[in-house]
Amino acid sequence: MGEFGAVAGLNRRGRFLGMTRLPRLILSRDHLFHGTTLKELARSAKTGALHRVRQGVYVDGHAWAALKPWEQYRVQISAAAETSRARTIFARHSAASVWGIPTIGLHHPVQAVTLRNDGGRSRAGITRHYADPSGLKVCRREGLLVTDRVRTVLDLAAFTPLVKRSLPWITCSKPTGNGDCLPSRKRRFW
Repeated sequence: MGEFGAVAGLNRRGRFLGMTRLPRLILSRDHLFHGTTLKELARSAKTGALHRVRQGVYVDGHAWAALKPWEQYRVQISAAAETSRARTIFARHSAASVWGIPTIGLHHPVQAVTLRNDGGRSRAGITRHYADPSGLKVCRREGLLVTDRVRTVLDLAAFTPLVKRSLPWITCSKPTGNGDCLPSRKRRFW
């Protein structure tokens, strides 16, 4: 199994620890490329050799078990991006995960923005929230479209309970030498 992407880690004092490699996604639509059938993929998931991240997306079972919960969440975000029919702009907890901004709590839904104000369109395991396109800055990070860092932290502050909103705010209020809240690789903007 190969690898893709990475997740930023922080120690208890908020210092950057480095990147953790994430397992490569195995897409059921590519089963012929992997030399297997759909039934064999499902059977492998039942035996634990593979872990089903979401419909049509698997990862190595041992690699999944070795991941920390926030790393598993980051894999879920990548799986959602791979299976989405349209370009998806990830927001809130999902964008924070991609940016490497720590959040409090587990089992967050994969969250994205929709640019149409018609009640949102939450489906396929992605919770969508309306965002006005005129005030939205979108960045490409690790191959994913996400809201910019400032918008991500402000959205978390606006839409999460008080106890859970302090960690992202504190982390990003301590800039590093280059002005980012976390050391980052060269960014490409959308």
